[in-house]
Amino acid sequence: MFWIWVGGLILLYCLTVRVRLGKLRSLRIVIAGGIGSLLLGGLILCFPGQLFVWILQLIALILITFLLATEVSVLSGAYKGRAAADASLSTAPCATIVLGCGLKSGKRISTTLTERLLLAKKVNAGEPIVLSGGRTPHEYTEEACVMAEWMKADGVPEHLLLLEARSRNTAENLLFSMELLQKAGIDCSRPIRIITSDFHCGRVEKLAHECGYKNAVVCGSKTMPLIAPVYHVRECLSIFKRELYRLKKNRQTPEKETERKENGHDAGQ
Repeated sequence: MFWIWVGGLILLYCLTVRVRLGKLRSLRIVIAGGIGSLLLGGLILCFPGQLFVWILQLIALILITFLLATEVSVLSGAYKGRAAADASLSTAPCATIVLGCGLKSGKRISTTLTERLLLAKKVNAGEPIVLSGGRTPHEYTEEACVMAEWMKADGVPEHLLLLEARSRNTAENLLFSMELLQKAGIDCSRPIRIITSDFHCGRVEKLAHECGYKNAVVCGSKTMPLIAPVYHVRECLSIFKRELYRLKKNRQTPEKETERKENGHDAGQ
């Protein structure tokens, strides 16, 4: 009955989010988890003591353990990002980058993105603001354009805004924003403020370092409590996906190096 209760509570939560906030693509991940928990509970009732049921329970427990362990790093990054946001009120970097996120119904600014823009306006001390976000297959316009309209309507001078409207993921946000800043004559080795949501801060900080930002300060905007669990689950899965990609890349590199040496040896003969 444990898994049935868990699945029922997850689906009840998802229904509450759907009613309060409307359709959210990220909610599908949590819904899938709730349905999976209900199915597992049903299998336990229908096939008590069967080996395959015990194996499924073990897999579920391993997944939950992974999510909890990863959530520790997500929460740590969120705490650090919120603290950096408070501290950045007293410092003025040479530029600020605001990372975009999915538009509501593919065309309207979401609550999560609004919080990022509010923080950017609050901490801005006259430095240029890069609004970074392109258009995904689920959107009708570029995120950067929607962000710019919101900022201008809220009183931010248009000459401070730089639009980066090509990126479709976090790594591209950072890389394309760096290109834009360099074209504007801004040295990205100097202090750069990067604004995202608190749950996103830990991963963004690592990516920023990998992309070449030597003095980046990642600041986190607050996330609506009702929707926070959805984004935290998605962030944990994104971290898992990123680590799998890194492992795959690390395995392929020695293989390619060995193949290159063998080809070079053959050519020498």
